[in-house]
Amino acid sequence: EWLVKSELAPAIVGCWGYYLPWMGTDKMKKHWRNLVARYGAYPVVWIIAGERDMPYYLSARPQEDSDLQKRGWTELAKYVRSIDPYGHLITIHPTRQPEGPDEPVFDFDMMGSGHGNWGSAMETVARVSAHYSKIPPMPLLNGETMYEGHQQTNWQDVVRFAFWVCMINGAAGHTYGAGGIWQMNGRTVPHGPSPWGITYENTPWDEAMVLPGSRQVGIGKTILMKFPWWRFEPHPEWAEPHGTAFLKPHTEWFDINKRWDEEKGEYLLPYASGIPGEIRVVYIPPKIYAPLGPLVVNLEEGVTYRASYYDPVTGERYNLGILSRPKLSGVFEDSFEVSAKTHWVDHGNHTSVEGGQLSTTGSTWTVLKDVEASDMVVNVEARSEVEVGILLRFKDTDNCLVAVYSRLLKSIWIHDRQKGEYGSRLGFMEVPEMGPSVRLVAEAHGSSASLTITDGEHTYRTSPVVVTNMHGGSVGVWSARLSCQGDLGGGGCRAAPRPPSEPGRQGFGSFAAHQIVGVAPDANQNLVILNAWRAPNLPLSQDWVLVLER
Repeated sequence: EWLVKSELAPAIVGCWGYYLPWMGTDKMKKHWRNLVARYGAYPVVWIIAGERDMPYYLSARPQEDSDLQKRGWTELAKYVRSIDPYGHLITIHPTRQPEGPDEPVFDFDMMGSGHGNWGSAMETVARVSAHYSKIPPMPLLNGETMYEGHQQTNWQDVVRFAFWVCMINGAAGHTYGAGGIWQMNGRTVPHGPSPWGITYENTPWDEAMVLPGSRQVGIGKTILMKFPWWRFEPHPEWAEPHGTAFLKPHTEWFDINKRWDEEKGEYLLPYASGIPGEIRVVYIPPKIYAPLGPLVVNLEEGVTYRASYYDPVTGERYNLGILSRPKLSGVFEDSFEVSAKTHWVDHGNHTSVEGGQLSTTGSTWTVLKDVEASDMVVNVEARSEVEVGILLRFKDTDNCLVAVYSRLLKSIWIHDRQKGEYGSRLGFMEVPEMGPSVRLVAEAHGSSASLTITDGEHTYRTSPVVVTNMHGGSVGVWSARLSCQGDLGGGGCRAAPRPPSEPGRQGFGSFAAHQIVGVAPDANQNLVILNAWRAPNLPLSQDWVLVLER
């Protein structure tokens, strides 16, 4: 009654699963008949049993008991349904094995995801997404997530992670638990060991109730409650790259560990959810020394979003401005169908037009004639086997901006080339193996420049970098063999000789150059390019929530 007056819906657990073999089905029905009579008039939820098919810890016949419990609790759920005149929601607290009854007897799915600290992170993502995508569909609640402080592990960072990846990947709700609360440890009367002799922890309940993860899960709820979160659906394709999730509809359960290995799963990557054309919420898991904001892709034409970072630790909001598509004025396009290079001039090896491509072997510095601009967007198709790039603000081969993709280093970056030196790799971004043909889009406006690359399936973009070359110049295409220092960004590059056995023929196709003539005054400096937007670097090295709202 007190819970109801406090505007909470009590969830009544009839007993633990292993009581069924002890009591038998008939006695258990009488027990449940009494619970329904006693509490049915309240707005309660029936949890038929806890750990449905887990046999008693010291059972002499664990497999037989487990099989009996699976069958018996399905029968008990049907019975409670038949005698409850109020039609309350019915569910069951499961074991971690995702095997439901042959026929639907529950109203929502209460899954569990283990207590193994970051070792359970993969399992949390895999289970919630596999349950969400199971057919027939059923609302999903993570009813036993990683308990904070359990065995002195599972602290607030992993508790936050579990909340956000569950809610972003389709859960209809989430629970919080803490070591010291689930056993109700008192300061003078601890719970003590479980039947098999293990004492999990002795944290008193009044200490456990104020662990920081509790407040931070509450902050997560507060953030989501600002939006129509109940209409959200998972959209992993909105972030590139994104974490692994099993969202393909399936009628049969599968081995999540095997599937994860087969798909080379990764959970420390962004997860996205929301409502197309209205709102996007992207959870960015913590990744050590990786402050780069996520790349939001597949943005709708004609939709303007306002962007914010939310700190899941404090709830603080960081306004990022609006996402702006630059207003463009066409400068030049070339499909290289005509052999004459009337509009082009070579500053490196000779290029020729053949087969709808601008082709060359060796070092390529080819730019448009009679172009002098500083704020430009340039895109070109090219082969991915050889270093390839776009020239911006080209004064001469010693002074210009060079936007580079290197298949050898599997990365993209910007060079602010001055006095003949390539300099550091600005905005260095690792790029997995790409297809044989790619499209590069480089843009520079003011002191900012970036490079985007796509093979039609995957899209990657550097973070916009600050450049000192602010002068107007021409634009064009580039290809040259480079020797770069180190495997990570920041190391400089220099021209490298190309061995005779490696001709390195490059072919460019479908070139277009546009001048940027307008950017909204309250826009984020990161522009929307190819329907993609690179979020700014994270304010702190931790997990974050990115929100785009219309």
